[in-house]
Amino acid sequence: MEENNQGRIGECMKEYTDGIIDQEKFIKAPLKILWILKETNGKFNIKKTFGSDFDFAEYMKMVRCRNRKKGGKTKSNIKRTFGPVSKVSYSLLNDGESQVYCSDYRKLSKVMPYIAIMNVKQTPGKSSAKYNELVEASRKSMVELVDRIRNINPDVVIFGSTLNLMKNGLMLNQCRSDCSENIFAGKKQVFYFSDRVFIGAYHPNVRIKGLNQKKYVQEIFTSVGKWKFMKMEGKLTPYVFPEMETSIVMEK
Repeated sequence: MEENNQGRIGECMKEYTDGIIDQEKFIKAPLKILWILKETNGKFNIKKTFGSDFDFAEYMKMVRCRNRKKGGKTKSNIKRTFGPVSKVSYSLLNDGESQVYCSDYRKLSKVMPYIAIMNVKQTPGKSSAKYNELVEASRKSMVELVDRIRNINPDVVIFGSTLNLMKNGLMLNQCRSDCSENIFAGKKQVFYFSDRVFIGAYHPNVRIKGLNQKKYVQEIFTSVGKWKFMKMEGKLTPYVFPEMETSIVMEK
């Protein structure tokens, strides 16, 4: 069993992939959720990691065991980023339950195959992203990134400290927007359309005084709830993806 687990961890870290984790489950989801993050910490296969049999606790045990054998750090940081990702996604996909916030990682594990995750930098990185590398990656890959978002066709797009890298490429500066001052830094952080909403949030692994995971989940949940209400009122217009032949430079 241990050898099988080590083999699975090896497969998860053998190559870099991102996007829709499970096509069949993503299509069935009541909301199509896409997270746009910065980069992965090393080679990380999102599809193989967060498949239908994914379990946060078991995965962390396997990583600790693997790292211990290699004489490295025994901690797994997967919860720091993907814990909040799963909690937000769970709240949005289970809208209607009395309890919006879930901390049961058995339940949270099961929500991961129903979402999509992309990174601005399409090559493996390290534990801490270098901003100048992210800027350069977004400039070079903007056409591809926008095209991938178009093909995934999400209802809800959540930027994890990546909105400033993608805002111009998606032409969001020209759109109606709102801001939740409790969590989202700056102005024009939520962009509402009749067919989708773009939310510029902090990175899920951010550490800011006064911002805990529960508040992070609630603020994004509230923004999506407002979008649903505005849709019902018929006040929104559809989002039109820009047609681009060359990459659009990030806003300075």
